[in-house]
Amino acid sequence: MAFSSSSSSSSSSSEYVFDPPPVVSLSVMGSVARFPVRRVYCIGKNYEDHVKEMGGTVATEPPLWFMKPTDSVVDCSIHSNSNSNSVSGSGSGSTCTGDGSAGSRAVEDVVVPLPGFSTNVHWEAEIVIAIGKGGKNIDPKDAMDCIFGFGVGIDLTARDLQAEFKKKGRPWEVSKSFDFSGPIGALMTKADFGELADQRLLLLVNGEVKQDVTQDKMLCSIPNQVAEVSKFFHLYPGDIIFAGTPAGVGQMHPGDRIQVSCSKGDVRVVCNFIAGPYLA
Repeated sequence: MAFSSSSSSSSSSSEYVFDPPPVVSLSVMGSVARFPVRRVYCIGKNYEDHVKEMGGTVATEPPLWFMKPTDSVVDCSIHSNSNSNSVSGSGSGSTCTGDGSAGSRAVEDVVVPLPGFSTNVHWEAEIVIAIGKGGKNIDPKDAMDCIFGFGVGIDLTARDLQAEFKKKGRPWEVSKSFDFSGPIGALMTKADFGELADQRLLLLVNGEVKQDVTQDKMLCSIPNQVAEVSKFFHLYPGDIIFAGTPAGVGQMHPGDRIQVSCSKGDVRVVCNFIAGPYLA
């Protein structure tokens, strides 16, 4: 059975009523090539301690899925690539190189603005799975073959809106899918990232540890996440998955310095930014 598509291999402006938006993409450590982002999937309630801190109980039901718009992704790797979807500020705090590691080149901080319609925006640090090979109804044992690499990011959440919508029994996706709600650092290829076991996810806010967990605490493992989401959506190269957050979520304020990392030994991926002002 053949399916038609609204996409085209040509981007000539004469084909469209206006110029298509630029491709959203992420840096890849050790490479000048960038990872083009197609879709952004997110899993909810994937750590028992976070479920409990939110007042829930751990159930045996299937994973909870939601999505963010592709252009909610903010490239938080520090670099000078003008084609990236990063947001720069005038801060002069940390200095980083293009691969996200500490360096000597002075650069501007990445500043991620907060939504003006919320007074309680929370951080949720997460591992990010980058898909390099697609498929539908993927078997968990084949899922790792579909992964290009990994990164870390923050699933920014307007907690006040989410709570209000939950009380009313309404969908709460808008509390997760606003502009700039998906900051992500540079990706690392699967081969460089290594084994998943004992990878430590760590969040510092203004230098203070707020979230700290190893990925083996996930209720739905990374291979199972790839398999589960592929039951509902055909995965394609360029898709990414926010893999869930542990306990320790909290309110973000303008000026907060956010540092997320996932590491095992000397292997480390990071996402660093400063919470910016509230947008009107």
